[in-house]
Amino acid sequence: MGNGFLDTYFLGDLYWTGNNEKCLLNPTELQFRERVRGEMISQLVISDSAVTCWAENFARSPYGQLSFNVTTLNQFFNVTNMHLDTSSYKKYIPLFHEKLGPNKPLRVEISMKDIKVNFVEYGVDFEMEFTLNMAYYLDDVKELTKGPNESNE
Repeated sequence: MGNGFLDTYFLGDLYWTGNNEKCLLNPTELQFRERVRGEMISQLVISDSAVTCWAENFARSPYGQLSFNVTTLNQFFNVTNMHLDTSSYKKYIPLFHEKLGPNKPLRVEISMKDIKVNFVEYGVDFEMEFTLNMAYYLDDVKELTKGPNESNE
C-alpha cells in the first residue's frame, strides 16, 4: 500500500469442472511472464485446451452460427454492392445456376466445429485449426413452393 494506490496479488489456479463430455481439458505446465523492471505484473495465463474448450462451446452456441442473405451480408460488411444469388455464384458454384436458374436469392449458413487452438506453434502467437461448415439455401421461401412452370409475377 502506498500514497494513492493499493497493490493486491493473487496466486493460485482456477479450475473448471463442468461439461467434461464436450471438453477435453489437458492441463499443461503454464508459463508466467518474468517480472518487468523488478515489478510483478498482473497476468492471466490460460492453457491451449481451455481456449479450445471455450472456442468449441462458443461455436455450438447461437453466437457461433452465422446466417447471411444479401441484406445481412451487406450490413455485416457495411457496403451496398455485394450480391448473394445463383448468378453471382455461377463462376464458383455453377450447379446453383444450372439447377435453380438465374438470379435466385441465396442464404448461406456458416459454423465451425472440431476446433483446436495451439499457442506459440511454428513461430506464431497462436494457431487455430477448425472445420468450416457452409450450407447454401434459397432465401425466398416462395421459390421452394413454386412449380417448375410458375414465374415470380
